[in-house]
Amino acid sequence: MKIVIISQVIFPRQSPRSFRATELAKYFAKQGHEVLLYAVLGKFDYNSFEKDTGITIRPLGKMCFATLNSDGYERNTLFDKVSRRLLGNCFEFPNIELMWKTKNVIKQLRNVDLLITIAIPYPIHWGAAKAKQKHPAFFPKVWVSDCGDPYMGNSVGNKHPAYFQKIEDLWGLQTDFITVPLEEAKKAYSDKVQNKLSVIPQGFDFSKIKIDESFEGNSIPRFAYAGAIYPGYRDPTRFLQYLCNHNELCFEFVVYTKNKSFFEHYKPLLGNKLIIKDYVSRETLLWELSQMDFLVNIQNNSEVQSPSKLIDYYLTTRPIIDITTDYLESNVFEEFMVKNYEHQHLKCDVSRFDINVVGQQFLKLAGN
Repeated sequence: MKIVIISQVIFPRQSPRSFRATELAKYFAKQGHEVLLYAVLGKFDYNSFEKDTGITIRPLGKMCFATLNSDGYERNTLFDKVSRRLLGNCFEFPNIELMWKTKNVIKQLRNVDLLITIAIPYPIHWGAAKAKQKHPAFFPKVWVSDCGDPYMGNSVGNKHPAYFQKIEDLWGLQTDFITVPLEEAKKAYSDKVQNKLSVIPQGFDFSKIKIDESFEGNSIPRFAYAGAIYPGYRDPTRFLQYLCNHNELCFEFVVYTKNKSFFEHYKPLLGNKLIIKDYVSRETLLWELSQMDFLVNIQNNSEVQSPSKLIDYYLTTRPIIDITTDYLESNVFEEFMVKNYEHQHLKCDVSRFDINVVGQQFLKLAGN
């Protein structure tokens, strides 16, 4: 089969959507399919990557306004800040540019058996819908829209203006399938597309996962959180305040995040007890997390969205404590501090995250 995947970012950028696109592309190529992977590339040299994987990497095009590159660069000039504030919510700016770039890429494609568009950002889906409207004769045979988070049904952040519902309806009408990471996420989508929804979680190459199986515990409790922070939605403020107010506690709290400024506010109060790190590669992250006594899952204030890092947590086999924004779990935390994990987050069957299982689910949608 000829398979095309379109994502805003891919390897080497560290993000859930980058992992999704890159891992699927590598799996399909290993199965002998012809794979074209489109993204906003930046300056990274993909020659060795293409040679090693058999994937053809293509640029989505030169961006004028969109600010993210796959090489990790993120432009944030004064113009970017002002334009996002003034135009972001009303016009999905600057990511709306990806709609036109995606449309232009797809109208040049021929004889494609499977198209996978990956959101967020959603303008990638919208661009594919526009292309199908304008050029149905040579549009890919099967189109799967992969959605990490819902758009109109997203409860995190600002609500989108009602007029975007028409665009979402158009996209829902045009796409063949919509994939979501968990069953509960279906509730965030319109009744009009419920028959198109399939649950396919993130996929990982288990052969690349290395954890410290000899780990027996640290001399003082050492726990970690990995991921983004959304004030008011996925927010550890009250948990951090609790830690600051209990000077008698001995611990090391390691945080892997892009929201460094959020945590740095607590650094003077917690000192060496709080260790703030940038994102690292998934392989490095899993190894380091497997050396923690337990892991902190800061829950979303939404049943239709789940942090993607929770899958990384499962793979480490370490105990997981669920923390809500209101932080009503101090008793459970005290149990964890003395290695009592009776009330830990429920374990799950990690085999469903195997890229061989996940990849086959996508191929099944394509009738392969």
